[in-house]
Parts: sequence; C-alpha cells; structure tokens
Amino acid sequence: MKIRLIPAAVASLLALTAHAAPVKYDDFNVTTGIDRVKWSESEAARYIDGNKLTLGRFLYGNTLSDTGLTMESWNMSVPILAPVKGLRADLTIDDIKQDESCAANTSVGISSARLLGSFFNIRPGGPVPGDRTGDVLAQVRARRTSNSVDAPGVLQVQGVLSQCTVADCSASAALPGVPLVVSLGSVTPGTPMRLQFAWDKKTNTFTYTRDGAITATITYTQDDSVAPVAVFANVSLRNEIQNCLTQRIKGGIVGIFDNVYVTQ
Repeated sequence: MKIRLIPAAVASLLALTAHAAPVKYDDFNVTTGIDRVKWSESEAARYIDGNKLTLGRFLYGNTLSDTGLTMESWNMSVPILAPVKGLRADLTIDDIKQDESCAANTSVGISSARLLGSFFNIRPGGPVPGDRTGDVLAQVRARRTSNSVDAPGVLQVQGVLSQCTVADCSASAALPGVPLVVSLGSVTPGTPMRLQFAWDKKTNTFTYTRDGAITATITYTQDDSVAPVAVFANVSLRNEIQNCLTQRIKGGIVGIFDNVYVTQ
C-alpha cells in the first residue's frame, strides 16, 4: 500500500476549512436602508411601477477629508439632437434625507429631484468641444439642503437658470446680471406636483410653472444663438453629500415621475 504525504500548507488549509463555520453577516432586517457599516454601496433605484417612474438615490460622502462634497446625478434622459423648448412632468417626492451634517465641513449638502435641460452656450470666445463651460441650463426642482431652516421633510420648489463654470459642469453659477433662482413655494413628501419650464427664445425668457397656477420667470440678456456643448433633457435626481473624516454622511431623495411632456 502506498502512503500519500499531504504538504503541510494543504493540510493546514483543509483543517481550517473543516473547522470554519459561516457567520450571518446581514439579513437586511432594517428599515433605515442599507447598513453603511457593513456595505460600501448605498441605495439606488430606477424602475417603472404602477405606470410611474421611480428614481431613488442615496449617497455617502467620502471619509478622506472634511472638505468638499461627493456629487452625483441619477438620470433618465431624452435622446435629442437639439435643445428642447420645454419639459413638463408630474412629480411626487417619496422620500428625502438631508438631516446629517459634518461639523468640520462648511460645504452645504443638497438633494433634489428635477426636470433639467441645456439650451445655449455663452462662453467668451465660443464653446470648446468636450468642455461644458458656458453651457446654459434651465431646471425646475424640489430641493432640500443640509443647512435648511425649514421643518423636517420640507423641500423648496424652485426654477433655476444657470451656466456651467467647469468642464464637467459639476459647478455652476448665475448668468451675469440674471437671477439664479425663483421660488415656486414649498412641498412635503407625498404631495403631487405638476412642474414645467418653457423657453421662449424670442423674448429671452424662461417660464417656470407649478400646478398650472404658480408661475415665475427669468429673463436673460445674453446671446443665445450658440448651441450648448452637451445637448440634453432629462428627469433626474441630484445629490451633493458632505465629506467627513469622522463619519459617512448619508443623504438622498426618491422622486416618482409621471406624464412627462416634451416641447420641441
């Protein structure tokens, strides 16, 4: 009879395997979402249910510093080749979380659900391919900030006209001499809204409407004859979450969209 010798390393591995037992790591039996201690990722959703589109995204700030924000957009985009003249949709905020903050970080966290599009470019000297600086964007949104003084859960509804100030459009600012934001009131989760914005190129005006009754306008004076570098229109969520050395700051929003109309 031959005797087979098992190398020591293999024998050790077999012994370890024989004695190791599985340990329950997570049964997801919580109501506060994915456990940020046990998992690296947070929640994301994009699906149709009950003939409505749900977009949901919760995001973590990084723990590498006490400065800046971790930013992300979560979109459903319309395939277009030229700027639209307007967007309309029914929107209900299903959930909002902007109740955590990092004392050492002065940046302001933001979560919003919105209708958004690009329209023209005002970069001095003209646009540069691949660089969105100077692209002008219009949006109508429901938003809550980490430093909000509103009651818990209350979001501000706003019309916005802005220009991209960096190549990837992760930062923006008002057009010179033009208001950045107009108010369309406030809203709480569970309250349906019909939101709309429309571009009248002849009068250099964007009109923002809520429920067909609350209306505000922004008029600009800039030349709007040059197309934006990135042409798009979408319904989307935007999260900007504080970075923090001592904790993983979590924020996010869930929006339910229906009856999207596009004017071209």
